[in-house]
Amino acid sequence: MEQLKISRDRHAGEVSRLDADLKLSEKELEEANRSKSGLNSRFIMYQNLRGYVTDLVDCLRCKVHMMTKSVIPSFLLSLIRIDFFRFWLVVVYRTAILCRI
Repeated sequence: MEQLKISRDRHAGEVSRLDADLKLSEKELEEANRSKSGLNSRFIMYQNLRGYVTDLVDCLRCKVHMMTKSVIPSFLLSLIRIDFFRFWLVVVYRTAILCRI
């Protein structure tokens, strides 16, 4: 009979510990769901920015390709490429500042 009481007490302690772990896990899950919405909006913003920059690069490549078919000296083309690279760096830098990365 004494062993049954000891076993019951041990199981009761284990149940209370598991219950506390379950409540803690539920709180962590709620916190993760709350923080997910902010991260999700940032992810969508970066995906949109990536699409915009990709479209811009494709457009500029097409324009540079059209210019190379015409009579434009190569040093002017290199200047155009350098200016585009600087523009791209400014866009990325400003986006990082706005998002406070």
